[in-house]
Amino acid sequence: MLPFLLHRLSLKENVRFFGLLGGLLALLFIPLIGGGEVIAHFGNSLDLYFQQFEFNAGIYYIARWIAFKSTGYNQIDAIGPTLALCTTLYILLTALWDNSRRWEDLPDRWLLAGAVYLFFATIVHPWYLTMLIVLSLFTSRRFPIVWSVLIFLSYIHYTYSPPRENWWVLGMEYGVLAIFMTIESFLSRAGKQFT
Repeated sequence: MLPFLLHRLSLKENVRFFGLLGGLLALLFIPLIGGGEVIAHFGNSLDLYFQQFEFNAGIYYIARWIAFKSTGYNQIDAIGPTLALCTTLYILLTALWDNSRRWEDLPDRWLLAGAVYLFFATIVHPWYLTMLIVLSLFTSRRFPIVWSVLIFLSYIHYTYSPPRENWWVLGMEYGVLAIFMTIESFLSRAGKQFT
């Protein structure tokens, strides 16, 4: 979210805001630095998140399927960090090319950045949509609300023993979401919106 503030603040305001934020975060992390053990555990947790866990993912599952067809094994340890890097680059480049100084545009930019993050994530639990739903209240976009209904279908995976993903259900969830987002995009260009 922070990169989208760059064009909305003056150079002096950026230096002051990001300097204060950086100082505050450094101050809050001082107790964690101690012997470095907490930082190592934090790094291990990030590795697990991006390289081990997978649930209700969108684009990641497509990339995993393609990689599996090529190599014969699950390459989450390479695909997860690569998708995270792609997401980071997308958000940074979008923020840098966003020349809008209008604060009213900010919720929409944040909503789209959050959606891209979730589309490329290896794990998408229902509560991950909370921020998108709140941001959608300040925009004309309603796809997070549709997604919040569809995402609960993912819990059908736990009805199997052992739990496994149902590709038809995932395809329906993301397919309906893609159709809704496409229709919403066309209506937006025509100056209309879902109510």
